[in-house]
Amino acid sequence: EIKECDWSSDVCSSDLLADINRLRYFAAYMHYLAKNSYECAIISEFLAKHSGPDNIAQAQESAYMALGAWVQSFNENEKAGRRDDQLIDVAGIERMANLFLKKWPSSDRAMDARLQMASVNATLSRQDEATKWLEGVPETSGSYAEAQQRSGQLLWTAYAEAASLPAVEQPPKEKLDDWLNRAEQHFRRSVDRLEKDTPAMAPDRKSTRLNSSHIPLSRMPS
Repeated sequence: EIKECDWSSDVCSSDLLADINRLRYFAAYMHYLAKNSYECAIISEFLAKHSGPDNIAQAQESAYMALGAWVQSFNENEKAGRRDDQLIDVAGIERMANLFLKKWPSSDRAMDARLQMASVNATLSRQDEATKWLEGVPETSGSYAEAQQRSGQLLWTAYAEAASLPAVEQPPKEKLDDWLNRAEQHFRRSVDRLEKDTPAMAPDRKSTRLNSSHIPLSRMPS
């Protein structure tokens, strides 16, 4: 039973507030399942910021649900061709990504938030912005190699698509060269990290190990 609470005083007990927040969380989840993305995002983002220091788990779960709701809305707006609404969604995703990086920077979900920011910006053809989020992954992270690989793929795709345009429509040569050079650097860093993290192989198999010098730019993945 939930009793009436005077929010302007200290009458509300922590237990009562926890009960109310659980109801809010379930309401947000039901909105998510119903694809009422904005309703879900508003409730869960509120919980992420106001669950209190004794409810860290709920705050993180709520932040992750808000992130999912904004991504869900972004994808729906992508299908409908609503670019202006997508920009609102990206702002919501970025708020949640920054919240994860501020409060739980070493969590897997902080990395997921980075990847989501990279993905939505790439969808909007904002490769430099997308790459910025991936380049922020520290070398100490277990996802460093993946982030470097994705950065390389984004930059290589940007280069390949731009280079295929008629000459008058292409970006300046300096921009194309920048994308190409940075793509190569990211691929090399990814391979170097994978080699470092891979257990040493038997002597007769060492010759088969992947080396960064074996990646010709003409065969980079798109």
